[in-house]
Amino acid sequence: MADADCVSKLGEAEFAELRTDIDGTEHQMPLKRSLDRILSTMLGVKFLMEDGKTEVACRADRKLLRHRFGSSDCKSDAAAFDLHREEIEQAASDKYDAGKIEPHTDATVVVSEVDLASPLSKIISVYAFLLANSFVGA
Repeated sequence: MADADCVSKLGEAEFAELRTDIDGTEHQMPLKRSLDRILSTMLGVKFLMEDGKTEVACRADRKLLRHRFGSSDCKSDAAAFDLHREEIEQAASDKYDAGKIEPHTDATVVVSEVDLASPLSKIISVYAFLLANSFVGA
């Protein structure tokens, strides 16, 4: 069945709630979009998601929007967020699932460049950090 057929049979709301792993296992997303409205700030773009009846404040970090998606100001931050919203919301949901919440910030979940990096990029970053710090004091 094509993706378009799947959307029309399930309905957009039900389709948006499903998350499929590489092995084909489907899961409910713990976080769902609460409101379509967003707020562009000097820290990035704030958006609301929900876990059941609990609203969860989230933010796409400005560095993520500028470096990965090429925005240059608050207006283009919002445009970049809109273009990549599903990917950013998925990363927010994954962080929330993993318990990676921010205790003392304006948002419970902050999505950064690292959260959208490929697994290989993450390994290379850790390796580079370890390599750079292994020569300290030598």
